[in-house]
Amino acid sequence: MGAICLDQNNYNDSLLHYSEALKIKKKTDPSNNTLIGAITSCIGKSLFKQHNYDEALEHLIEAFEILKQSGDSIELATIHEFIGKIYYEKPDLEISLKHLLIALELYDKLKSTENDSKLENILGTIANVLYDKQDFQTALSYYKKSLIIADNNDSPNLVSTLYQISQVYFQMNNMNYGIEYIKRCIEVQEALVDDENDQDLMSFKQVLSFTQLLNSTRKQKRRRKYKRLFHKKRYQRRMKKKTVVMVPPELGNLITEFYEQSQTV
Repeated sequence: MGAICLDQNNYNDSLLHYSEALKIKKKTDPSNNTLIGAITSCIGKSLFKQHNYDEALEHLIEAFEILKQSGDSIELATIHEFIGKIYYEKPDLEISLKHLLIALELYDKLKSTENDSKLENILGTIANVLYDKQDFQTALSYYKKSLIIADNNDSPNLVSTLYQISQVYFQMNNMNYGIEYIKRCIEVQEALVDDENDQDLMSFKQVLSFTQLLNSTRKQKRRRKYKRLFHKKRYQRRMKKKTVVMVPPELGNLITEFYEQSQTV
């Protein structure tokens, strides 16, 4: 029941069912560390969903200590992922990134199709942390890895990933690529909602309109700057030609002779 409630975003009932299950399991089967650890981990996840990060962290660390000898890579990866998310919320970006990268390594080792969504999510979360650390180039690399999985699996996160990539490009001052990805974001959102008044769609279009205007203004400023620079250099060349007289060598002696005669008169 706890898992069903968790999937339905009913976190209070989820926490209630998991807590009751843990009490029963500790009384009736105290040596079953794998199940006890898994239930403890689920309690931590439920608390995380309720934004109760401190208690969630306590349960996740307890679950990790129980499960670390079990070899359950999926659950250990999930624990590291949630610990990383908790530290991202605190925020402590360095510790968050450390746990998320451990989770990514464990997920990647599994190489299983059913784990694609987990891999996509962890890549996106790592990219978010790197974005907040202003490591935009590395963040872009992780967002694009997440995008490949999202695109191949028609993920519900496809639009948000495209949007995040556009924002990275804007931060890197690469307006053209940023505009390209925000356009893709709009295309996918239009296909999903088929509603011109959709709030997200309207927001994306506003971003596109603003960035296109900004990009156009920048190009005009650059053109004016280069135009001014061109005319300035052209003017300098013309003035230089006016002030410098090139005398043919064969006239040099005549000019010298004329000058000497004028001095003796």
